[in-house]
Amino acid sequence: DRQVVKASGLAAGKGVLLPTNKADTIAAVKEIMSDKAFGNAGDICVIESFLVGPEASCLAFCDGKTARLMPAAQDHKRALDD
Repeated sequence: DRQVVKASGLAAGKGVLLPTNKADTIAAVKEIMSDKAFGNAGDICVIESFLVGPEASCLAFCDGKTARLMPAAQDHKRALDD
């Protein structure tokens, strides 16, 4: 199965690598954690299954009793966009 390798910290939306095989996945982890490709954002690395389809982010605010869901959002930046 294909994997996604992510820098866990803030990486300006650029901290994701999409390896295509096991060797590339291992190299991606090294690039993020050892080579510090995304600086301190890569101190912790997340490996997830590659999923196909649209992605959305959902955010809710809670005061301990009540939760209010904000509208879902999508980010359409490409990897080399500033």
